[in-house]
Amino acid sequence: MLEEIQATGDIFFPQGFINATLGSYQTKEIAQMVDTYVKTHPNLNPKLKGKLLQGADNVKRAQRLINANGLK
Repeated sequence: MLEEIQATGDIFFPQGFINATLGSYQTKEIAQMVDTYVKTHPNLNPKLKGKLLQGADNVKRAQRLINANGLK
């Protein structure tokens, strides 16, 4: 679906969609889903991949903090 959203031609919409989708999550499952998506889509547009990784940054940071502090 992410590639379809990029095809709309609006350069800001994919980032907004990603932020709205990932913004409230902090679970390891979501971080793993993003990693899996990136790995299984090696031909993903580099700009779109960057937007996805940027949008997932807070999820990944939260996971690092949770893991570092021994939280679940």
